[in-house]
Amino acid sequence: MEKLFEKIGDHFNNPEMSDRILVVKIRTDGWEKLEAARRVKNMTKTSSDNNEDSSVPTKNTSGGNTNVRLEEKQSVTSDKGSDVPSSSVEEGNAFGNVDSSSSRTVSSLSCDSGISCETLPSEAKRTVKSKKREDSLTVVENRESVARDNLDVEKTSDSNDASTSSTVSSPELDLDIAYTKLLLTDIGYANKAGAIGLTGATNSSLTSGENEVNKTAPDNGVLKAREEDLVLADTVIREHQLCVHSFWLALNSSYFRSLFFSSGMKETKVKKVEMNISESLSAMFLLLIESLYKPEVVMTESVENLLILMRLAHVYDAESTLKTCQKLLGSAELTVEICDKSLNMQEHERLPEMAEFIRRCEEFLVEEFSPLDSQWSNEDFLSLSANGLQKVLSSNDLCVSSENTVFLALMKWAEVNEVFDEQLEPLLELVRFKSMTINYLHDVVTSDHPIASTVARFPLLFEEAVFYHAFSKERQCEEGEPIARKAYDEPVVFNWTVDIGEDIEVEKKKKIIKSPHFWVSGYEMFLELKLRTSGCQGLYLTISTRDFRHNSKGFVKLAYSLTSNFPKATRVINEADVFDREGSGWGYEEFFPLSWSEFKDQLKRTPLIITSQVSLLE
Repeated sequence: MEKLFEKIGDHFNNPEMSDRILVVKIRTDGWEKLEAARRVKNMTKTSSDNNEDSSVPTKNTSGGNTNVRLEEKQSVTSDKGSDVPSSSVEEGNAFGNVDSSSSRTVSSLSCDSGISCETLPSEAKRTVKSKKREDSLTVVENRESVARDNLDVEKTSDSNDASTSSTVSSPELDLDIAYTKLLLTDIGYANKAGAIGLTGATNSSLTSGENEVNKTAPDNGVLKAREEDLVLADTVIREHQLCVHSFWLALNSSYFRSLFFSSGMKETKVKKVEMNISESLSAMFLLLIESLYKPEVVMTESVENLLILMRLAHVYDAESTLKTCQKLLGSAELTVEICDKSLNMQEHERLPEMAEFIRRCEEFLVEEFSPLDSQWSNEDFLSLSANGLQKVLSSNDLCVSSENTVFLALMKWAEVNEVFDEQLEPLLELVRFKSMTINYLHDVVTSDHPIASTVARFPLLFEEAVFYHAFSKERQCEEGEPIARKAYDEPVVFNWTVDIGEDIEVEKKKKIIKSPHFWVSGYEMFLELKLRTSGCQGLYLTISTRDFRHNSKGFVKLAYSLTSNFPKATRVINEADVFDREGSGWGYEEFFPLSWSEFKDQLKRTPLIITSQVSLLE
């Protein structure tokens, strides 16, 4: 097989070894919308031309000839499947000699519904053709509006039929107006789908009826567009000519097999076959064709290109390339950015062959942000999309010291990305409030948290968690314990390289130097170094209370240790509990048993590094 591919590879784009030329026209992105606009225009013009030939000569009972307008019944079907009736037209003598049994109703919903026996064969063919064309027009937008407009037209038509003076002219005008509005609705849908430059003047036969249409039809951008906007611009940027072998492409792709051999179209007979490709997909499409000859060309492609190539291989049913891409994705090197983009693919972009790769992306993100205690403040975490964050927070394998940290990380992410209210709700529901400590719920979260309280369900989630902690152990078991995440039992380690500043020579009675802030199980903390000109130098661990929204004392059960690289520094190991709004420091006032002069001399010789290790005991 490898030798076969080596020989086949020589056939790619080789004029002497090919029987077809594939002309790939690279067009600007969005050319499909322009093409759709052109087709809608042609459709409406054809319908307009058919309306001009709807007058049919017929004989009356007195032997005279008269022109009677054959009107077609327009039906608009709503989403619920109900039919809105429109006007029906009676055939008969223009002077009133009309037999009620001779009236026939012509429906646009079937090709063989009642056509008058007096109608000429050519007219009958035009009528049937017109009905088939109308069946292809699907009204998607503004159905109710069109239905009301048609009912108004029906009433106008009925009143005009009752008047003998307008038997011929008024129904003709009403039919054109109703038919035109139906086409306008179709064009409006095409415009919303992305087609640009659409015009509302679709029926060229409307001369005296134009003003009436403008009155009854909705005044929107479609009606105001100009006729020349419907012209399809030349969107071809460049083109490539590839010399290919039709049998080899047909062997590797059912799309090309049908195109070259069984479609019955002109491509089965001509040597040059044209294909239109958007510019954004052009490089991958050309690579797809080459990969059918040389599978190794996709080996060095990025993950993003492999995903695009997989979707193209799926569209053109190139199974060999699809499997190659799938295999490469299984061993591709992942990054946070690649995984986040992959998880944000639309449903129609996802293929069954991508399922394993998507699972790898989810697992990679969970592992990358574990333990969450040390990762949530990173730029990569804060720049995650909502879908990426949802996969992380919903995982039981996420390693974290406490659910307090999960709540804190989500609140910081929401603040940075400005996600609140109903957009935040699905993410907030992933926080397992019952697993949070009761002290953290009371002291930090509270029922009026500025970000969480924007979510309508937050009060209920908070109340359920508080009640759960108030229950006895027996009732908690009865209620069901929350699902635990992967535990992270290691203490949070914080290293601080102290910068005393240039005023170290200034003699002061007391100087307090604070470290950068760090977080332990949802609590914000910092270290304080208290320098004295008389006596020893102290070191303290302090909880920041700047985000507290109550005046009462707080409570937390912590185990901590403080160490330093100075040889005479004391090692402090202790537990902490109560703190107040002003901030309580736990430590030792003689942590450095050095006088001010001795401490300065030590600083000149060695930079001061302080290490704290803190863990939550609750």
